[in-house]
Amino acid sequence: SGNMQGVLKKKGGLANREWQERYFCSTPANPQEVQYFLSEEHVNPQGSLSLAGASVTSVDVKGKNVIELLVSSGRKYHLLADTNEEHSRWMEGLQKLIAGEAEQAPEELERNIDADERNRQALIDQMANMKKKLVFERFSVSQGAAAEEGAPAPAATRNLNKSVTIDVDLEDFTSITVDETKFSDPNFKKALKLRPSVKIMNPGCLDSLAKKFQELDSSCTESRCVNQFQMLCPTVDNVLYDKTLCDKNGLVRKFNEVLSGTLPVSVNVELDEEKLFAKIQNNTGESAPAPVMNSGDEEANSPPEYTAEENSLPMEPVASGISLEKNESPDDFEDVPMSSISLEKNEEPSPSSGISLEKKEDEEAPSSGISLDKAAVEEEPQANSGISLEKHEDDDIPVTTISLDKD
Repeated sequence: SGNMQGVLKKKGGLANREWQERYFCSTPANPQEVQYFLSEEHVNPQGSLSLAGASVTSVDVKGKNVIELLVSSGRKYHLLADTNEEHSRWMEGLQKLIAGEAEQAPEELERNIDADERNRQALIDQMANMKKKLVFERFSVSQGAAAEEGAPAPAATRNLNKSVTIDVDLEDFTSITVDETKFSDPNFKKALKLRPSVKIMNPGCLDSLAKKFQELDSSCTESRCVNQFQMLCPTVDNVLYDKTLCDKNGLVRKFNEVLSGTLPVSVNVELDEEKLFAKIQNNTGESAPAPVMNSGDEEANSPPEYTAEENSLPMEPVASGISLEKNESPDDFEDVPMSSISLEKNEEPSPSSGISLEKKEDEEAPSSGISLDKAAVEEEPQANSGISLEKHEDDDIPVTTISLDKD
């Protein structure tokens, strides 16, 4: 097929004495040209091989089948495939391209699609490989022994109570964003490598976590967090790297790649405080203390107070029982002789042979019980056979009780 593409190791040129893995692809616009890239992900080619007037042969180099390509400029390239099958496929394909016998036009390769997204995702993925640790420490303060009179007071001593180290995973971030302003920098395409530089956007979360860690032990008065995120993260390939924008001199370009070929790119993250505090608790086996309620909370949570109502629960009258009902009319008990104790206030009294603690407004029926009411007016003392503390509004009816009221 005229569309040849795949991975080969290349050796050639003055500065390249080692095998270098490259991605080769026939050029859509020129069937007799093959471009090579740093990887299949890269957008811009590292160079190209013109096959017009070239020759290709298979040679043995230290026991390996190697493709030897001699281009018209006189430069010689050695290409090494991973397998003998791949070696044979490339030999046949290059011979057809050199002879102009391509069976079909090479397919257009859309290499510029999602180039920024490739860089972005590569930077985020690299964070999974970096060391991300947080160290929390809490301290208690103790006073020294009492000093002798006249001597200066001893200084307080800060003692390390506990230290805990937790690993931060990608799941412990609420958000991860890449600062893409660097992507539009004129020098961005000159950078061979990119290095993620992690920046925590909510640093107050670390102070809050240290305070929560301190509160797990009431004897501690101080705490701190030590951020041990890896400063120099592993680099990733810049898929937009363009060799044509760099120095033409190969040695100078290599030197510049070593010195300044890596561009740092900020990766902004926000920590998930809840997940990280759970890790602290799992690590220490400690739990947060129960919240202390103030007086307002106690009042809000106390059970309601119940007050006695004016009317008690209605009960059916029983001749020999105790009634707590408020009687509206004495007719309810005309036919029922009562020998019970009543604590109710009767609007109209009914005959009763029991003990009454009621205040009677109008008493028409004789009473042979004991009354503790205070008699307001008693013009003529009557012969009484009982003790009466009642207040009589009308004394026309003879009473057979004894009164201790003040006349």
